[in-house]
Amino acid sequence: MANEKPGGDRVLSGSPAPQSQLGLFFEGSLRGALMRYRVLAYVVGVGLSLLVFVGVPLQYLAGSKVVVEIVGPIHGIFYILYLLSAVDLILFRCRWNVLALLPPVLAGLVPGVAFVVEHLTTKKVLDEFSGRLGGMETTAEVPGGDQP
Repeated sequence: MANEKPGGDRVLSGSPAPQSQLGLFFEGSLRGALMRYRVLAYVVGVGLSLLVFVGVPLQYLAGSKVVVEIVGPIHGIFYILYLLSAVDLILFRCRWNVLALLPPVLAGLVPGVAFVVEHLTTKKVLDEFSGRLGGMETTAEVPGGDQP
C-alpha cells in the first residue's frame, strides 16, 4: 500500500522513512575528517617535540644534524597535511569561523600544544555534532574498570 507524500514521492506504508543521502554522507565525512585531524595532530605533535627536544639539542650540543635533517622535513610535510585537515574539519565540515583555525596553526609551531588543541577541538566537535557522529568517544573505556 503506497501513500503519497507532498512533492509527489510515494512511500510504502509500514516501511521506515528513507534517510537522506546527504545526511549519511555528512556523518561519514565528519567522522572521517575528525579522525584524520586527530591522527595528524598527534603525528605533528610528536614530530615537533622530537625535533625541538631531541634534534635541536643534538645539533647544537653534539654537532649532529642527523635528527634535524630527517625529522624536520617530515614534520613540515605532516604539518601541511595537518593544516589541510584542520581547514577541512573546521571550515568545511563544521562551518565554524575562520578564527577557529588559529589554535591548530599554533599547535604545529609550539611543542606540546598540538595535544591540547586536538583534545579541545575534538571535544567541541563531539559536543556540537554528537547526534551525527553516532556515539564516537574521545577515550576508550576499560572493560571492568568500574568494578572494585
